[in-house]
Amino acid sequence: MDRINRYSSGRGDGNFGASHRFLLKCRRRELSPALRKLIDDFNDNCRSAPHRALTGQQAANLVGSRVSTLVQMRRAGELKSVLCLEGHRFHVLFDRASIEQLADRFKPRIRRERLAARLGVPTYAVRDLVNRGLLHTAPVPPGRTRRLSVFADSAEALLTALSEKMPARNSDYPVKLTKLMYCLGGGPKPWGAVIAAILDGTLDAALETGPHRLVERLFLRSAKLITLPLFSDCPELDPRDTSIPKADLADMMSLSRTNFSRYSEYLLGPGGHFLDICPQKALSIAKAMISTTEIAARLQIHHTDAFRSAMQRGVAVMSEGLFDRASAFALMPELDDILRDACGRMVQPTCATKDSRRLSFASVSPDGRFKMPKLIARSLDLDDGGRILFEICDAGVLVRRAE
Repeated sequence: MDRINRYSSGRGDGNFGASHRFLLKCRRRELSPALRKLIDDFNDNCRSAPHRALTGQQAANLVGSRVSTLVQMRRAGELKSVLCLEGHRFHVLFDRASIEQLADRFKPRIRRERLAARLGVPTYAVRDLVNRGLLHTAPVPPGRTRRLSVFADSAEALLTALSEKMPARNSDYPVKLTKLMYCLGGGPKPWGAVIAAILDGTLDAALETGPHRLVERLFLRSAKLITLPLFSDCPELDPRDTSIPKADLADMMSLSRTNFSRYSEYLLGPGGHFLDICPQKALSIAKAMISTTEIAARLQIHHTDAFRSAMQRGVAVMSEGLFDRASAFALMPELDDILRDACGRMVQPTCATKDSRRLSFASVSPDGRFKMPKLIARSLDLDDGGRILFEICDAGVLVRRAE
């Protein structure tokens, strides 16, 4: 085999046909059964080589390289050789498994951070998509960091499948998915489950055209869909990931990356934009705090109203715009209503007291027009619009739904 590998010609056995002549002589002579079996097995193995090996050109086409380069690698022992006998000629082929492994190494790949940016999801969602079989992990080349990479063709297939599965967005799809996800703070969000549900047809969604990242262009029919079980299918952070980027923590806290920069030094201490965080530390921060953005999303009110309401209820303040999560849910029980009520409706607000007040604000234009806060509209069962009645009394002005 070494002599054949060193042979300069692309074909031939390196000994001018002596190997084949030896086998012919063995067939004509009387040999012991053990030796006869050994030679016959060798002959059959060489004859069947084309079924488990590749020619130089086939290997080059699969890898995308030149034949001469692969021959040099084979002769250097970097690729396995397979001895083949065709007719009366011996020559060496490339082991199919070795070539396929090499092709995988050369196959285009994409890092999880880059794919997460294209999809518009956190990096832990890419790992979740891999675990669900929607993306295929690429092997890590020698000398590279062991961060997750996926094959580029599987990423393109996922993006194409999502685009083809969804219709163009119209007025029937008013709810933006990213806005709805703000309701689910406190840990990793079910991005993978949502994408999987869209692909298998369980979740009806539409895709808006535009330059934004894919997830930012997804729209749903109703905010009530957040009560579906798939929105509770949140992944666990993979123990193989020793660190996660700031953007992942911002997602778990329902903060945009721009807003998160305001709290970065308070939460994590000084550091650059690309500071990586220990997953356990990120989880502890997300579980301990709730942002004004999440409060506003859960109550479907403006974030300034959410901030005022939390302050008036006496929710413990961690930083401006960040509150203690346990304190918020204890003093603002309506935060759970949007996830608990199958109809997605808020409970009727109680009367304002010294210890518990539910206040909302609205700006009134000089001509008397105003936009009713979502919290009030929902409490009056005006999700789909309607008429209201104002009644002037000694206590002030009462507002109720007109029957």
